[in-house]
Amino acid sequence: APAVILARDGGKATIAGSSNFLALDGTGDFASAPDNARFDVLTGDISIAVKVRLDDYTAAAEQTLVSKWGGAGTRSFRFGVTALGELQLTYSVLGTASVTVTTVGASFTNATTYWLAVSFDAATGDSTFYSSTDATNDWADATYTVVDTVAGGGATSIFDSTSVLRVGGIVGDTLMPTGRVYAAAVLATDTLLDGTVPVADPIFAEWPSGDSTEPDDAGNTWTLSGNAFITSEAGSNITGL
Repeated sequence: APAVILARDGGKATIAGSSNFLALDGTGDFASAPDNARFDVLTGDISIAVKVRLDDYTAAAEQTLVSKWGGAGTRSFRFGVTALGELQLTYSVLGTASVTVTTVGASFTNATTYWLAVSFDAATGDSTFYSSTDATNDWADATYTVVDTVAGGGATSIFDSTSVLRVGGIVGDTLMPTGRVYAAAVLATDTLLDGTVPVADPIFAEWPSGDSTEPDDAGNTWTLSGNAFITSEAGSNITGL
């Protein structure tokens, strides 16, 4: 088993009983926040963390978990799980052509909850991928293990697109995940737990059941679209959720 290499303040929060979550059925449902000035810093170092429970971690196609990715000229980054069950970060330097970085040897159990994360160092192009099974809904309270580190090709950058920030797929409703999302965070840093304040951090576990829009602590307003909805583990009776 990989060694634990990240922890903050030695503390972990646990959840008693059921927790709410964002339910995604893979058919065009997602949560999004409009592009705004907070996201302008996401052009270099970046870290993304998302707490998910996917029905199938080796589904037929890539499942994008967090993205700022549209059509040609509006592409920044996307982070998700490939059809082979590997973690993957894709980014664009100029908004159209893309660079894809993928782990080797990742292994996740279907219908199991994980924190999945990546930190990208724009000075080197290196990407470090992480996972955690901690129950906390706060990304900064989880203790992470390294899944893989992938060397880059040198200094680079990420395009500052006007695309919305999404949890669940990309603009055009492709690469859609199926399962639950409890929380996510996006930060302008190459070190996941260095104290950097997120520019976005929706915690769907804290949304009331049935709610469709809420602000996050960073000041972004998140709105659900398609078939996405908030429900609880205790109240969910939907097959696959």
